Amino acid sequence: NKENQQRAIDYYNNALEMARENKLDKETAQTYLYLSDIYSKVPDLDKALKYTTQASSIVSSLDDDSLKIVTNFSFGEVYQLKKERLLSLRHYLNALRTAELIKNPTLLRHSYAYLSSFYADISDHDKAIDFYQKSMDVLPLTKAENINYQRVVDLYSMGNLYLQKKNFEMSGYYFEKSIRLADSLKYHPLKMPGYSGLLNQYLQARQPKKALEFFNARKDMRDF
Repeated sequence: NKENQQRAIDYYNNALEMARENKLDKETAQTYLYLSDIYSKVPDLDKALKYTTQASSIVSSLDDDSLKIVTNFSFGEVYQLKKERLLSLRHYLNALRTAELIKNPTLLRHSYAYLSSFYADISDHDKAIDFYQKSMDVLPLTKAENINYQRVVDLYSMGNLYLQKKNFEMSGYYFEKSIRLADSLKYHPLKMPGYSGLLNQYLQARQPKKALEFFNARKDMRDF
């Protein structure tokens, strides 16, 4: 909500002032990127672009490929929201090339996910699915502690991509798989997105009667 957004902006501005005072270039650039991210959600895309540009001017003088990748993500996201798609794609591809060069699995995964989001946004469903599959494939290499939980989210997100393509057989497959994995982790709140996806399949297919039948047939969903 607006009150929390403003509180976040105030904290980021305090951090920015401290970073500048102490001549911490990396932290200054990072804070600009945080400010860009929150203004992209307000949304105030001109301010978001201004902060990303300020971050970029600092990052260009730093020997930090990871931060350069994240700056490209920020540019790509803002331009995508501004519907300036060629600029958005260029920055996402720049990020991917650098991530491939430094062989950073986490940044590679994010690169693929951003590209998937880009192609989904322009309704190129096959490319969106291909890039998201690459993002899913890289997940084990990140060695994150919460890999199984991220996997549940990945399966649900892949289901959503197939739902956008109106391939209800495949979307149902991924939604069901996400529910089963969440159940195996004994973390029931993570089952809800999959349930919602299954229900939305019928609604999107304009089959409200089947949606109701599905809801009534799934005691586990009703109980949740």
